[in-house]
Amino acid sequence: MKLVQLYLKAFGPFTDREPLDFHSTTPGLHIIYGPNEAGKSSSLRALKALLYGFGHTTPDNFVHAYDQLLVGGCLENDAGKKMVFYRRKKKVNDMVDEAGNPLDPGLLAPFLSGVDPKVFASLYGIDHDKLVQGGNDILDQKGEVGQALFAAGAGISSLQHLIEQLEKEAADLFKPSGQNPWINQAIKKFKELQKQAREKSLSYRDWEQHKDALADAENKHAGLEKERDHVNSELHRLNRLHLAIPELASLKSWQEQKQNLGPVIPLTPDFEKQVDRVNQEMQEAEEQLQKNRACNRHWRILIKRNRRI
Repeated sequence: MKLVQLYLKAFGPFTDREPLDFHSTTPGLHIIYGPNEAGKSSSLRALKALLYGFGHTTPDNFVHAYDQLLVGGCLENDAGKKMVFYRRKKKVNDMVDEAGNPLDPGLLAPFLSGVDPKVFASLYGIDHDKLVQGGNDILDQKGEVGQALFAAGAGISSLQHLIEQLEKEAADLFKPSGQNPWINQAIKKFKELQKQAREKSLSYRDWEQHKDALADAENKHAGLEKERDHVNSELHRLNRLHLAIPELASLKSWQEQKQNLGPVIPLTPDFEKQVDRVNQEMQEAEEQLQKNRACNRHWRILIKRNRRI
């Protein structure tokens, strides 16, 4: 990202100042110089406010009220795309375009390339106070020049203390011969699980043996099922025969009776009518017989009476 222009509209001692122009076609170093209280530190704070927004409080409201503070700028990314925008001290919609319309803060992310406010302040926005603090940190490191320079450049106070703290945290995590650190316990647990996995696992040879045994068992099972189906079929056949034996015996008995009856006399088609007629005639003959018997008894009685007379 390149800063092309910085607009100090209403910030610190500035009111509608001419833009600070940093435009250049070639890489280089821009130096802003001036006497004390000229506004160099104010310009640096204005740049930080432009990129990351105003903080909750700011010392740059001694001329303009909070709601009047306004800074602007033009940025250019690595692809040569430029973006012009302004910042106000507001909780929402603090980033606007040249016409005052709100802008999405996410539009600024490609220009910042992941540089957050802390990194900007320690690497790009070093002021006089931080330079003095960095020099004191170098003196406090007592000969550790590499650590001291890194700490001073990165804005980290007392890098040695930080290293000691990190070493303590590392020792709490792991010790080559320790038992209690978290990583040691995790390694121990991992080895125990590996042992359990080996105990419950099968070698390739054992697996092949079990696989062959399973195949043999499945073949035997299929053979037994086939034999079972055959036995069940034969059993059903015998059960049907067992149930049919009484009927066969009865059939044989009827066949013997039929044979004893001799040849079967064929009946005429009107045999049923003949039987009905014969039955009718027999009934009529029976009735006539009854009448004749009654008549005979009556005559016998008359004959007996006549003889007495």
